[in-house]
Amino acid sequence: MIRTFILAAASAAAVSAAAPAAAAVTTVLDFSGAICGVGGGEVCANGSSVATAYGSTADVDVVWSDRVGPGDSAQFTDHVLYWDTDYGDLIGNVWTNSGAVGQAVLTLATPGKTLTLDSLKGGGWFRSDRPVGVRVYALDWTPLFNSELVFPGTGHLDVAFGLSTTTGFILQWGPDSFNGGIDDLTFTVDAGGSAVPEPSSWALMIAGFGVTGAAMRRRKAALA
Repeated sequence: MIRTFILAAASAAAVSAAAPAAAAVTTVLDFSGAICGVGGGEVCANGSSVATAYGSTADVDVVWSDRVGPGDSAQFTDHVLYWDTDYGDLIGNVWTNSGAVGQAVLTLATPGKTLTLDSLKGGGWFRSDRPVGVRVYALDWTPLFNSELVFPGTGHLDVAFGLSTTTGFILQWGPDSFNGGIDDLTFTVDAGGSAVPEPSSWALMIAGFGVTGAAMRRRKAALA
């Protein structure tokens, strides 16, 4: 399942009337529902392949796979796998084959917007503490985040990124991501807003200008 939240930025009334407030759309990939199979639509069983494009939105293309090692190494398979529990206290996780590095490529598909990689949760298999490296790269493989972490078997670890781009990210975890599952991968897109006022907004603005002009004329008359 994909959970989406829309947050509207507050602004002054006159400005809001002239141009709709900019909004941010936050997406949480919680790896639940019918997300398995080649194109998705199948209810997952433990060990099922998660749809390669799971999590894609109108603004962001998401591609899942795994690699034989960190960074720009050879691809191992073109998918990641699903497991329900036993990665810490997480419910619904993605992991990969033993020894592989899990990967998600998030590419911003809408020009003029900003993609922020917010966070994820990590848990250790089989309810045991597991060392798992987490890395984030730009699409040209420039390193942006690199941390050797321990995914706990009790509870889970919240990994915060707060990285923003106008192009995209490559997220990797492992080795090996067989022992480290992730959940609640969260990203936000700055949805922007129209700079062209609606007809009703034009009327409101013109009325406001008229009131302001009348007040200025009265002030000048009083001074004279």
